[in-house]
Amino acid sequence: MASTTNPHDPQFYTIDFHEFKIQTTVTASSRVVDRWIFHIYHHIHLHGYRFHSDFIVRLDTEWRPNFEPETDNPVAILQLCAGHRCLIFKFLHADTLPSSLVAFLGNKNTTFAGMGESRKMQKNCSRIVGFVFHVQWMWVRWL
Repeated sequence: MASTTNPHDPQFYTIDFHEFKIQTTVTASSRVVDRWIFHIYHHIHLHGYRFHSDFIVRLDTEWRPNFEPETDNPVAILQLCAGHRCLIFKFLHADTLPSSLVAFLGNKNTTFAGMGESRKMQKNCSRIVGFVFHVQWMWVRWL
């Protein structure tokens, strides 16, 4: 008999990237998201980062495929990376939208960076996300 996994059970991975070890959490559980955000705030406080000027959170989203014109599907996955910690939050299977996530994304003193995310997030989550920096603009300036 094949075993099935509960989408709310978190999965933890350590990803080796050059000399870095990236701790990655994959979950649909709001409680796991709460803990991940707590650890990020603890890290910021511990290392004396100042929001917005010193600490940048990488943000990416994945959307369900859209097969009908003029229809926008909701976010399926939210990916956040801060320092050496990443969170992959499965919105489609989530038990609830964590209030800690709404507060974290809505913090006007946090800079979120992503490729093409500013337009997508402004269109779909403008009430939630505080400040999104579009990385592509930086690449254009460097060229």
